[in-house]
Amino acid sequence: MNTVRFRVLDHSYIFAALVGLGLLLPGCDSISPQSEKSDENERIVQEVQDFRSTYSASLSHIGNHLDTTGASLGNKGAVQTGLQSFVNKRSGSNPEVSENAAEAFVNNYQNSKLRTRTFSESSAREDLPRNVREVVRSAQESLRNSTSYSAFKKHLRESRDSILAESWSKEEKKQALAYLVLVEETMSFVKSNPHLVEQSNASSVTADGQLVATAEEEEEETWWESWGKCVAGTVGGAGTGTLMGAAAGTTIPEPVTTGVGAAVGGVSGALGGAAASC
Repeated sequence: MNTVRFRVLDHSYIFAALVGLGLLLPGCDSISPQSEKSDENERIVQEVQDFRSTYSASLSHIGNHLDTTGASLGNKGAVQTGLQSFVNKRSGSNPEVSENAAEAFVNNYQNSKLRTRTFSESSAREDLPRNVREVVRSAQESLRNSTSYSAFKKHLRESRDSILAESWSKEEKKQALAYLVLVEETMSFVKSNPHLVEQSNASSVTADGQLVATAEEEEEETWWESWGKCVAGTVGGAGTGTLMGAAAGTTIPEPVTTGVGAAVGGVSGALGGAAASC
């Protein structure tokens, strides 16, 4: 995909306001409000950014809970308890919101456990729109060729610019962007918390689950080639199923309920399974 840079707004104060409100995705320039397409893109960017913020916060909350209890992402009960605590905190203990999130979590966790999809399987899914499948294929190709996590993340961010420039439907753009967000935020969490993912390569892990800080393994390329790239493949494969499970009629549901519940369920189910062999 070619990176498209958007024309800077004529009024700098509008741009500053958008940045201050967090409505622009990293890596994107300002979007002109003079066209209908640009107005729609701004709304899409805001919805996706809301999803990113809520999903990232949920992972952080769950991670703290797992650290406190000494559990890993492979412990379904501990992950679900952490998720429910997060949802209750955000929703004011609304029972309907809590129930929706729990149902989405269980459904997607179970689906991921039953069959963890590879990137190539996910990019061939007929239940995804063709344009979204192309985004998955592009991410798959980048993963195959990337020599570092930074290079892979750079591709994901460049893809966001290209998606916003396309003449796709609003639903396709949101679904494709949500997929990229899910992969990037999950990988960022895993990279910062490797001890929460059970690993078969015990020689690289200390007794408390932390990666051994040898000179070689402190290099990002080594982390990426020895473990990170494999985990990214697992996350990328799980991401498509998570999107379909979260959809329920819309591509990005209300973030604190179905969307985040489905995302956490799908990703934690996959990481608790296939990623253990990375």
